[in-house]
Amino acid sequence: MLKKAIFFGAHDDDVEIGCAGTAIKLKKKKFKIYKVIISSSGFKDEYGKTLRQNDIAEKEALRANKIIGFNECINLNEKTNEIIVNDLLKSKILKIINRINPSHIFVHWSGDVHHDHRVVSELVLGLSKRIENVYLYRSNFFKSKKEFNGNIYIDISKEYKKKISSIKQYKTELKRVKNSWLKMVENENKINGYRSGCKYAECFEVIRSKIL
Repeated sequence: MLKKAIFFGAHDDDVEIGCAGTAIKLKKKKFKIYKVIISSSGFKDEYGKTLRQNDIAEKEALRANKIIGFNECINLNEKTNEIIVNDLLKSKILKIINRINPSHIFVHWSGDVHHDHRVVSELVLGLSKRIENVYLYRSNFFKSKKEFNGNIYIDISKEYKKKISSIKQYKTELKRVKNSWLKMVENENKINGYRSGCKYAECFEVIRSKIL
């Protein structure tokens, strides 16, 4: 039976940071992999200065998507930092889930400090009650009032270089953050690898997992 996995993210680059290695690994295992991004990803600072442009985010995402090998990528183009739960957005997401009929879903951790990440997690978790395998990932590592209950590790030692290559496609964001993401991801994946007995790993909080 053909297996399918959907990777949901609030913004372009979230999936790459949090779980690109796992996406690449599933692709090797003959999964069909899909990426669904909820926002257009461009945003401004508190003074109205544009920090990221939608069209540039889209172009960079296209290059990253090609490296990972997604079978299909969808962007729902909600406004960045203003994603809200509503019936229209629920309907769009549910139609995607029903059409693809995935065996696995990956989505943001519900305790993330970023508003968009939390809302996307709430939306997708509420609409994936019948999906057999659901996993939560982190795409930033800021301290939250909740603790990330990571309880499964995926060895991405062979996929790590390609994961980093996909993140490097987001040149404008990396410039804005002075390349800090690369070291952050390296440290996190190394620590996860140490904890699980390999060189690099990604960690997930399991909502449901059908082993047999």
